[in-house]
Amino acid sequence: MIIRNRPPRVLIGRITTFTPFVQPPPADGITSNTDIPGLPDPLDTLAEITAQIEQLQQNQSVQTFERNAAIVLSGHRLVAYNASGNIVYADHVNEPDVIGISLNAAAIGQPVSIALNNTEVEHAGWSWTPQQGVFLGANGAIVQTPVANGYSVRVGEAITPTKIFLHIEHSIEL
Repeated sequence: MIIRNRPPRVLIGRITTFTPFVQPPPADGITSNTDIPGLPDPLDTLAEITAQIEQLQQNQSVQTFERNAAIVLSGHRLVAYNASGNIVYADHVNEPDVIGISLNAAAIGQPVSIALNNTEVEHAGWSWTPQQGVFLGANGAIVQTPVANGYSVRVGEAITPTKIFLHIEHSIEL
C-alpha cells in the first residue's frame, strides 16, 4: 500500500488541510523494488557494503605494487615514473606526478614496492606532528613544511608520529 497526500482543496482563496488517501497497488502487483526480478534488495546491498567496510578496516595491509627502479632508491620516499616507466624520486622542482611511497630500497633495475594512494604507511624512523599535513620535498623527501618554490604537493596527513595516511593531491605551481 502506498500512502500519498492529496492536493489541497482551495476554497475562496484559502488552503484547507491535506487529506491523505490510499492509492491501490499497481495492476502488476509490484509494490517495491524488492518485488522486481533482477533488482537487488537495498537492505541486502547495504549489508554487503557494511561487511566489505568491516573487512577493509580489519585488514590493515598497505595496497602496493612493484616496478623497477631507474636509479638507486631509498625506502620511504615519494616516487614517480620516468619516461620509460621505471621509478625515480618525485621532486618539487619539475611538475611532479607522485604515484606513491617507496617501501624498500632498490638498486637500478631492481623491483621497488610502492604504497598506493589512500593507504596508511608506517615507518619507525618518522617523527611527524599528528593531524598536520605532509608534503613533497626535494628528491622524494616527505616533509611537513610546504616548499617555497617549484610545485607544492600535499601528499597526506600524519596520523601518529610514525604513521601517515597517503592521500596525494594535485600539484600547485608556486
